[in-house]
Amino acid sequence: LYDNLEFVPLIPDEVFAASPLAAWYSARDWASSVHAPIHLSDGLRLALLIRDAGIYLDLDYILVRSLLP
Repeated sequence: LYDNLEFVPLIPDEVFAASPLAAWYSARDWASSVHAPIHLSDGLRLALLIRDAGIYLDLDYILVRSLLP
């Protein structure tokens, strides 16, 4: 559809394996919560930011100035 868009499968075991969050993920305490999918997605988001660097913005953020240097 778009040349600059790529869909990559996300495998949590692989994302968390080399992450500081590996113990948190392996303990699976997050899985017993009624909000387990939300906790898992928050953990994945943080692990990906640690691994790949970058900035995460929700769709409801309003930037008051450019993110460019």
